Amino acid sequence: MKSAATTIEVTAGRIDSVTLALDGLIRRATKLGVAVPSYRVGGSRVVTRCGEGGRDVKVMITEVVVTGGRVELPGGWKFIATLEHGEKANVVNRSHCDIEVPVAYRTVGPACDHCHQNRKRIETHVIVNAAGTFMQVGTSCVHDFLGIDPAALAWACAFARVCNGDLDDFEGMGEVDPRSRVYDLLTVVAMTIRSVRAFGWHKSQEDRSTRNDVLAIIDWTTKCPGPQPAPASDEETKAAEEALAWCRNSTDDSEFMHNLRTLVSRDYVEPRHLGIVAALWPCYERTLARKVEGANSKYFGTLGKRDQFVLTVDKIIDLDGVYGTTHMHIMHDAAGNVAVWKSSSARLDVGTTYDVKGTVKSHQVYKDVLQTTLSRCACVARKQAA
Repeated sequence: MKSAATTIEVTAGRIDSVTLALDGLIRRATKLGVAVPSYRVGGSRVVTRCGEGGRDVKVMITEVVVTGGRVELPGGWKFIATLEHGEKANVVNRSHCDIEVPVAYRTVGPACDHCHQNRKRIETHVIVNAAGTFMQVGTSCVHDFLGIDPAALAWACAFARVCNGDLDDFEGMGEVDPRSRVYDLLTVVAMTIRSVRAFGWHKSQEDRSTRNDVLAIIDWTTKCPGPQPAPASDEETKAAEEALAWCRNSTDDSEFMHNLRTLVSRDYVEPRHLGIVAALWPCYERTLARKVEGANSKYFGTLGKRDQFVLTVDKIIDLDGVYGTTHMHIMHDAAGNVAVWKSSSARLDVGTTYDVKGTVKSHQVYKDVLQTTLSRCACVARKQAA
């Protein structure tokens, strides 16, 4: 059976970090006797990303195509995740597997379904067989139950992180204990706010990632170039506290938000979790922006009826799919009501007002904002007054 390929998109300045990470994983896989992955560096292309101050900027990205690397378990079992157990909830570290981790494992205790011994475990591992039966196995029981080295599962998680573009903790692979060093949670979030406001939000795989920028601030010593960064201001600290309160009270049940809530339930951050925690602030900002933009939004039009509307384009999200790119237009009318229209051909201009003739397809709520979905739209730009 042909191995599935994964494409990692990285900015040009980070390509060496990706290849170094993969080379280390390949060497480690050979020693462990697991399926050795391969990779090739593909072509480069220019894409539009959100840059400093929220402005669109052009960046060059390079594709790295990774093939193989899935850990094969005996008896038809598949490894899907390692659970880092906390006092109230767990951090779910997924393997390079497309099977969803059941929600129950986000809060399950550190039990082992193999030995049934109750003991304090830092980590356990979730596996599933062809019949859909899930098991939670302690690290010390992995060899007894599956006959493989437990280090192979740690390798699988590290491989999955690299394939997902997370390069925060690929070095060492167990040679250095990441739990030996932690950072104050409030300081991390406050410094993230400072970094994002100054340079915009940048993912871990980008040249100047927000995660690394925050680390440079909180890890500053007299040996570092430049003056010592100022401590968090009262305003930055207050904003950080508000973002943390929002996250802790969030009802979003996605796996990402579950992991984020689990990590901010502590008063410290481990280095390997800095990237996730740094994502808190842009998530919070987007939520606030949606509330402000759609605060007065109401449904308009009659379901199934074709009518005429005057709408201004606020944003366009390009969705790549099997059959090409679909342009999702987010628009509003004079009363502030939000409209959504998806088109595979037309792409309107952001900031332009149009006379739109379309059919009211549905009335929906997205992120607490009432929005009207349109279909089969014919749009004519309104002439601006001289």
